[in-house]
Amino acid sequence: MLAFLVWITSLVAAGALICLTVVALIAFSDCESDDLNPMELAKTVNLYVLPEYLIFGVMMSLFLISGLWLEILINLPLLGFHLYQWWYHKEKIDPTKVFTDMTRYKIVYFSKLGFFMLCFFFYLYRFIYTLVTTLTS
Repeated sequence: MLAFLVWITSLVAAGALICLTVVALIAFSDCESDDLNPMELAKTVNLYVLPEYLIFGVMMSLFLISGLWLEILINLPLLGFHLYQWWYHKEKIDPTKVFTDMTRYKIVYFSKLGFFMLCFFFYLYRFIYTLVTTLTS
């Protein structure tokens, strides 16, 4: 039963992380096309940084409590990246440097989107695998 809760929670968390990343990418696209000014971009994207870190932290904590070492190993690079950004105070977007760092921000957020999508389908696979093995035994 605990495995089902972990997988359902991780699926919901991965879906939420995908949504937060897509919102940030849309905001970057709007800023590039001058539909959004840099102050509003920074306000919008910085609003979602803490929820992203909290959701990811809860998901990693669930994997740690459940002893899912493969999932922890898969998520370790992104955890290291988040810790690096937090340690050096680079997690927030500076509105004065938006246009000079736009390419880097977009690369980071597209990479996160790809990573979260791969994780979502991996968690979906593990959820179905757990469901099938539990029901057949």
